[in-house]
Amino acid sequence: MSNHEWDPSAFAALIRAMGARNESAYAEVDGERTIDVPAQAVRGRTGSLGKTFSGYFDLLDGTIRINCAEDSAFWLEIDIGAIPGLASAPGGHDASAARDDFVRSAQDNVPAQE
Repeated sequence: MSNHEWDPSAFAALIRAMGARNESAYAEVDGERTIDVPAQAVRGRTGSLGKTFSGYFDLLDGTIRINCAEDSAFWLEIDIGAIPGLASAPGGHDASAARDDFVRSAQDNVPAQE
């Protein structure tokens, strides 16, 4: 194998090692808007063999992106706001929208002080 060929198993080992060192493979991860989802936190497989998965959680848009280290064609994105039980939970998108609507309504109905 030449130095220019991609070795999926070596890349997967690198991703696992980075996760063990608390390092992220993603430039998007800043620890504030986006947080790392290390390989140690994800289990899965494509086909009959286990694979290495890692990704990141975008707190601003509420999505989790998971990629497969050995197979770049495989990825998974989860939209937390589209899960009803989570969207309605405290801090969720629907709960926040309901709170904002309630606050606006309450402010609109406050009697004027004389």
